[in-house]
Amino acid sequence: MSIITNCGQYLFIGNIVKSYIKLIVVLLMLVSTEVASNYDDCLRSSTSKGSQKLRHGQEECGSQTFKDSATDEGIPCVACVNGHLLSRKCYKFEGSNQHQGKSRLSNASICYSLDGYPNTRGEPEPLPTEDCNTYNCKLPDCFCHGGSPNISRSALPMFVAITFDDSINHDRYNSQFRPFFVDNDYNLYNPNGCGLKTTLFVSLDAGDISLVKTLWDAGNEIAGHTLAHSLPVGSSEDDYIPTIEAIDGMRKKLLEEIGDSQLVNSIIGFRAPYLRVAEETQYKVLKDLGFLYDSSLVSTSFYRTKKPIWPYTLNYRNTEGCDNWFCPEDSYSGFWEIPLNAWVGDDGFYCWMLDGCTVGQSREDATVKQWFDYFQRNFEPFYQTKTPMSFYTHANMFDFYPNSFPAFVQWLKHVTRSYKDVWFVTLQQLLFWMKSPLSHEQMLAKNWGC
Repeated sequence: MSIITNCGQYLFIGNIVKSYIKLIVVLLMLVSTEVASNYDDCLRSSTSKGSQKLRHGQEECGSQTFKDSATDEGIPCVACVNGHLLSRKCYKFEGSNQHQGKSRLSNASICYSLDGYPNTRGEPEPLPTEDCNTYNCKLPDCFCHGGSPNISRSALPMFVAITFDDSINHDRYNSQFRPFFVDNDYNLYNPNGCGLKTTLFVSLDAGDISLVKTLWDAGNEIAGHTLAHSLPVGSSEDDYIPTIEAIDGMRKKLLEEIGDSQLVNSIIGFRAPYLRVAEETQYKVLKDLGFLYDSSLVSTSFYRTKKPIWPYTLNYRNTEGCDNWFCPEDSYSGFWEIPLNAWVGDDGFYCWMLDGCTVGQSREDATVKQWFDYFQRNFEPFYQTKTPMSFYTHANMFDFYPNSFPAFVQWLKHVTRSYKDVWFVTLQQLLFWMKSPLSHEQMLAKNWGC
């Protein structure tokens, strides 16, 4: 009898010990998860289940408060991306694949289709009658063209945004993107000790789609560049649906091929192929689709005055700072433009994308030193004003101009080791910073951007 009692006691004690061990393991997992995650949650998020806290990367059906009755016919999907709640339209797919009938978000039951969009772009938003100023245009959803954040220059961080346009193939990935933005072979770090990231404006007319996910998984931003590297002219009402298909067709194909709804929901930026803006139609479509920013408008302010311009919203009409053949004149409240500040080549002429300027006598024959000097000479005026530097180029630049690659490596090493307040960021990170600016020291304290 005593043996049975003792066994029972040992068994009871053993179960208690096991329970404590499990509890400790769970607590350690929670702590390690909290320590490892430097992303912000979305507090008081309005979803179909009511107001709730969403973790970074968590997705839910949105509430009716996200509905725009003029264009929407259902409940959009919402996703938390580093403390920012993004609203998305989702699809029911007609293709015969494993994602048929599913939305962008696996748990979203009400979805959109292209048939659900209006056949025309509708009436524009009312254009404000007064000029933009700091009293009638306030962050996080309005920022005047020509303005700058309310932080002293000495306390401002300096941002460099490196972007690449077009498709990604294996050769470019292995020789260029992987060493810099995945494995960090060159040991390049931001002031907080985190690696550098880039924004890739991806079209899917060529290249390997699987590499898009590989780069996104490594913390880089994927942005829209149309499905097949083309846009309608945009001048006709009939261009509205084809523009939707060109812009959102890229996101739809990514989801069909890769099946990662979080990746697709993170695509909030767009750049027009060849920087040929599809007139007002482009901006109406981008806003209807839930994009948060465009980066297609160019500015020669840097070339003319050595004063590049900051990102701004399109709440107010502004044609002064736009040098495209077409500049939007309608109001798109809360929608951001991250401009391309022109670079200056060795011949004194400007270019929108840095691989379009003259380097040395010609880009093809320029030496590594000439490429390095070109990068540094254009960097210095940006740094003097602490305006974000537009380091925008194409994915094939290093293929066409081989000496630009070692110069790029040298220049990145020089900047990261010589300037203690320069941050290399994605355009999405820059946008979120613009909505809630921080000083350089505040960014360090928050371990911002890791």
